[in-house]
Amino acid sequence: MPSFSAQHWEDLLGSIARQRCTVFLGAGASRPLPLGGELAEAIAARYRLLNVQGADLPRVAHYASLLPHVSDEGLRTFIEEKCRAAGEPDFANPDQLHMVLARLPFEYYATTNYDSFMTRALTIAGRPPAVEICQWHNARWDEATVSKEVAEPTVARPLVFHLHGAFQDWESMVLTEDDYLQFLTVTAANKSIIPSVVEKAFTRRLLFLGYGLEDMTFKVALRKLSVTMRRLQMTHLTVQLKPALYSSDKAGRQRRRIQEEYVKKILGSRAQIYWGSCEDFAGELRRRWAQRGQAAAA
Repeated sequence: MPSFSAQHWEDLLGSIARQRCTVFLGAGASRPLPLGGELAEAIAARYRLLNVQGADLPRVAHYASLLPHVSDEGLRTFIEEKCRAAGEPDFANPDQLHMVLARLPFEYYATTNYDSFMTRALTIAGRPPAVEICQWHNARWDEATVSKEVAEPTVARPLVFHLHGAFQDWESMVLTEDDYLQFLTVTAANKSIIPSVVEKAFTRRLLFLGYGLEDMTFKVALRKLSVTMRRLQMTHLTVQLKPALYSSDKAGRQRRRIQEEYVKKILGSRAQIYWGSCEDFAGELRRRWAQRGQAAAA
């Protein structure tokens, strides 16, 4: 399975050391929570939806939201209950992704997940963060909305920004197809919804973790950030899930190649993909960071 070269790792570690890298967390980073496809199946079973096999979470959630007996709050509460029932990561594991990230000198952590795992890990690591939730749901595309001031983060007091909402504010959760469309429309027309401090974080090297290349959340994030990323011409590292469709056979290799071309088209030719799991990446990142520190101390 292809991985980063030694130079790719050195570039990434150097960016982290200089506080020039922002983490972007996707659903695959929050195991053992269910992935989007698993949640879609659970919603279809709960609300007895027919003919939705293979549909993604935003579409299935959209179908469910159209039922007369399903409220927006009820649908989001169901998602939260399914996730809470799945349990939490093992924060005592030194290779647990959130703990690895919490022990590195990042100032910004962006996430499209609803959970608070990154906040928990940072608190355990002795770096309790400020937490902000994107207020897209409190704005209209045709009205000017000024986001509240957000303090400049530091290594000691980092920022966790929930781009697509969080469980503690169910109305903020970007879940259905309509939510994604409204999110894109509102944030494109109303530039002040995302605080300037957070916009600054998006101009750094971006490290995407736990995204599938076909996920709606990943595609929306790419579209939202693509102009800035291409202008800066930086290498944007993405860590993808490793499903069976990216197997080592000819069909899997062809699918990987097509997806790589898609990412490079959006992000630029210097985008680099790590084909592996978040667990694999976290363990290697921890070891290489430790080796870098040992070499500097020698």
